Amino acid sequence: MLKLTEDKLDRRKFISDLFLLFENFGNQGNSGFTMIINGKYGSGKTTLLGFINEQNQQEQKFEIVNYNAWENNLFDNPLIPILYEISKLKKKDENVISKIKSGALKVIKALPKIITGTLANAHCVDLTPITEVPENIFTEYDQYRTSIVEFREILCDYCKDKKLLFLVDELDRCLPEYQIKVLETLYHLFEIPNLIVVIALDKQQLDCAIKDRFGDAQNTLGYLSKFINYQIDLPDNNRAQFVQSLMKFRAGTDTALVKEFITKLFDTMNYSVRDCQRIVNEVNLICNGINQYGEPQNFYYWYPILISIIIIVKHSDDALYKKWFYVQKQDYYSNEIIKYRESPLYYFFEDASKSNTAPIFNYLKNPNQYDGIAQSFIIHFINAFLPISLLDKNELEEELGINETAIKNLSYERTRYPFSINQAIEKAKLFM
Repeated sequence: MLKLTEDKLDRRKFISDLFLLFENFGNQGNSGFTMIINGKYGSGKTTLLGFINEQNQQEQKFEIVNYNAWENNLFDNPLIPILYEISKLKKKDENVISKIKSGALKVIKALPKIITGTLANAHCVDLTPITEVPENIFTEYDQYRTSIVEFREILCDYCKDKKLLFLVDELDRCLPEYQIKVLETLYHLFEIPNLIVVIALDKQQLDCAIKDRFGDAQNTLGYLSKFINYQIDLPDNNRAQFVQSLMKFRAGTDTALVKEFITKLFDTMNYSVRDCQRIVNEVNLICNGINQYGEPQNFYYWYPILISIIIIVKHSDDALYKKWFYVQKQDYYSNEIIKYRESPLYYFFEDASKSNTAPIFNYLKNPNQYDGIAQSFIIHFINAFLPISLLDKNELEEELGINETAIKNLSYERTRYPFSINQAIEKAKLFM
């Protein structure tokens, strides 16, 4: 787990704002406070919750309970693992802690047998089927409700001195129906003053879970408003700088521009920080060679970009990768001009347009989005398929917005084709 001192995404300001929010809310009337921290998979939600714990260890402002929904979904009913985590609370007054543990145990013991018959069973497979409803089911249920009320009173008394944060992680990894059960359990159990439930998840995944459970017609915003008081998005304002800091290769005087451009490609793919880190790790290993003088190797600006694209394709669309970036490219020995729509480049773009990597190649093919390094790179990308000098110049300008002057200024000699792309193809195979 990262420490705050290793926080390259600069989340300190965000955490300070969260602590201010926790201090100001959660004690209005007889209600608690439940909030969502929204971030897609790999955006650093778990790390953020770890930072909250670390910051609180320094400031001692709140009591904290951590609940990992994915690790604790042993029971079909989330009540038991939630009560288990609460029972681990610590406080100087042992009598208070004893009351919490006893209250939690009483709730579990009071669960009607018709419910507990399926509790010990993960994945909704009933190991002890109930064939008949017990005659005393209503009495059992009444005892269960009473135990819930008593436990809430104990917990309410515990939270009077210091607010309690119940941090929920990995809920969006659970099955849709289980996500709903966790939300409803938290609401019925923890709707008390000074208890703040913080759920870190991908809101889009939760919306899908709600629609999966109740149908597409369900108003997810209206449904969630019963449980959630506040939603805040995990900021990524320092994401680009962080991702670029991970890139350790060298590309001469263009290194900074190359890193910025590769980050743009990640943005077109809507990659999370974790996705970026995985790709960059492989690019670094490929592009961190040593030259004949024992010095870090300097690459032409387009080479790390080409490697990045091959790695992205490999991770995103195996069929596209195997067809176009797995086998060695052959040289062209003819000097005849080739129609763009009859070239392998055209067929590649056609395949790419139907793949998960379409955003990258749409970006490269769009003249309106070209910055200097993008226009330069697309020319070398074409050379990776066949010598650009053999393609019809009018078609190139019409289809890709590349004029003849740019080609003359930026294109390498034909003898460089296809050595560089074949070298990149072989290096990318190391990470199969």
